[in-house]
Amino acid sequence: MPAPSEEEENLIYWRTFEAMPLGTLKQRSLVFRQLGASNVGGPCIVKGDRHVDAIGRNGNKNVDVSVEYGIGTAVSALTTTPGGDGATYWYPYIESGVGECDIGYDVRIGATALTAGMNGCSLRIYVNPGQGLIKFCHDNNGLYANDAAYAAQGFQHLQSINADNAAHKMRGDASQNINDYWKPELIAPASGIFFICKKTAPLQWTIYQSVAIGERKEVKVERFLRLSKAEVIYPFRGRQNHNEIVAFVNIPPRTTAKPSRANTTEGLPEKRGTPQRRQTK
Repeated sequence: MPAPSEEEENLIYWRTFEAMPLGTLKQRSLVFRQLGASNVGGPCIVKGDRHVDAIGRNGNKNVDVSVEYGIGTAVSALTTTPGGDGATYWYPYIESGVGECDIGYDVRIGATALTAGMNGCSLRIYVNPGQGLIKFCHDNNGLYANDAAYAAQGFQHLQSINADNAAHKMRGDASQNINDYWKPELIAPASGIFFICKKTAPLQWTIYQSVAIGERKEVKVERFLRLSKAEVIYPFRGRQNHNEIVAFVNIPPRTTAKPSRANTTEGLPEKRGTPQRRQTK
């Protein structure tokens, strides 16, 4: 039997995580990226990725950029694309904004919510018990999520995971914020904290973190009769000692919103025949 490809091997580790989350993360760091940038969150399909992946080119500066998940460094690269059976969801990173995904209270136990790596952003969870919805948010640099705007839609703040304890990144009550995931020993040019949210009980989600350290290598490539070219590579290395459970998030029970009195006959006197007009002399 031939050895599995890089893509197949990485997908195996994702399947293992689904069955044994913390045990898997103590062996591997899982990193995710979305294929085909989109500002819309929703159900997604997870697939294994190659360990070396070209991600961009700056033609003006004649620079090739790539990110490398080195084989043997305990990192599994994974991609997401829209679709699937509702077992896994993606909420995107949005520049100068908040990437969101709403997941129903009744999603099956074991469902997961994924997003891109964070190194300064905030993960936020809002709930709407009346509608039975949980909103997962990737708040760019912790700047854009607005509690009042979400409250107007029926969502209340439940949990935030922040890079630091800066006041502008806090939401809701102080007790609803976990700060300082961006620890000094993790800071590097392209490091990422990948938060994986997994439904572990009917009214509980568990947040795991998966850490990959990205450094920077630059190589100057001389070319005959052409301008030299710079190749920049960000090699990622897993940090399993930092892979852990960050929080257990307890979801408030679902409530049934009472209809507006304007739309109901509740409290009105019972109608008994045709009212008689009072006569005056």
